[in-house]
Amino acid sequence: GRYDKDERVNTLSKFMRATFPSYTPSSALGPIYGDNLWRSIAEFQRRAKADGNYNDVIDGNTGQKTYNALKKYGFKG
Repeated sequence: GRYDKDERVNTLSKFMRATFPSYTPSSALGPIYGDNLWRSIAEFQRRAKADGNYNDVIDGNTGQKTYNALKKYGFKG
């Protein structure tokens, strides 16, 4: 969740930056689930919902539904 610090967050931030660089700035990188990564996840949720690949609330958090949607784009974390 937001402001968590964990290696899994680092893996997520690297994936987001590599896969969605247009809305994941380099400042989102790192092991802390900071504001920039939070905004990137919210934007991912918004776009994935519009594409029909996500069916939950757009809140910037990474629950199971968000992870399932990310896997459709190649996330392995």
